[in-house]
Amino acid sequence: MTERKNVTIMIVDDQPSVRDTVRIGLRVIRKFKFTFIESADGYECLTALRSGAKPDLIVTDLMMPELNGMELIYRLKNNPETHFIPIIVISAKNSTIDVLEALKAGAIDYLTKPFTPQDLQRAERTIELSLQLNRHRDEISWQQSQYELRQWNLTRSLEKERIFHLNKIQQILPLCHQLLAYYFPENKREIMCIGVYEIMMNGMVHGNFEVSSDLRDLEDGEEKFFDTIKERQETRPYSDRYMTVQILLTEQALKLKILDQGKGFSLKEIPAMEDEAAYFLMSHGRGITIARTAFDSVEFEFPSGGGTCVVLVKEWPPQTQDDSEDQPS
Repeated sequence: MTERKNVTIMIVDDQPSVRDTVRIGLRVIRKFKFTFIESADGYECLTALRSGAKPDLIVTDLMMPELNGMELIYRLKNNPETHFIPIIVISAKNSTIDVLEALKAGAIDYLTKPFTPQDLQRAERTIELSLQLNRHRDEISWQQSQYELRQWNLTRSLEKERIFHLNKIQQILPLCHQLLAYYFPENKREIMCIGVYEIMMNGMVHGNFEVSSDLRDLEDGEEKFFDTIKERQETRPYSDRYMTVQILLTEQALKLKILDQGKGFSLKEIPAMEDEAAYFLMSHGRGITIARTAFDSVEFEFPSGGGTCVVLVKEWPPQTQDDSEDQPS
């Protein structure tokens, strides 16, 4: 039996019943052994963190007394001691402004109330990435982090292109970890990982395997959806298809090209920016919305040979090499 990974989740909500539902929902994910820390509002959360709490993930409401969820996100993301902690919002607020504001502030996922425990299962990929991030930060000293930053800049200056071919869902998360370690800049790297993961999942599931999200609307739809994915991953012609991920490095930006071998889709299915938040709340729209939040541009190409190519571009942050050489006082 595979040993389950230990994960600490901080739940921030002024309603005990909601905190209970979050705990029950996350425990459905049998891959992890959870420890929960609870706070009734943003101030309690900050106090717990200052007292030594080290959550791998924070799940927060927006509407709370004292310090609300949006202000909490801003404070966490602007504090060098906490800015790397992934945050999921769970709120009854579902307007375009609310969703996009939370994502732009630094949240990497957004669930609306009321929700079911099954809705929380999608947090599994967020937990995987947060474990990778926190493990990396815990194990390196400040000096080692600066060395790795210089090595990262050197790799960026030497390597111009890399290509990966994937044909199984299990290959996606390890590739995201490699992108995180070697290619993503510090700024917004967590949400970049989530965005790329969602885009690659879309390409593999909806493109190569031709599994529609509409299956989830049927009776026992969630089970049928995942059973169909598992079946087609091992059945031809779907199993013969692969997804190509091309990494292009220039002096100005990182460019990712993610190409599937599916039938493609109409550009009319892609939401306009003003409709994006409502689209995000639908399971099949999350990837596009998160990617647009994390990257400077997201474009779609439809090669003559078939399939869909999603092009993600992230401009490099300004380098401050002189500053990075000296340890802060």
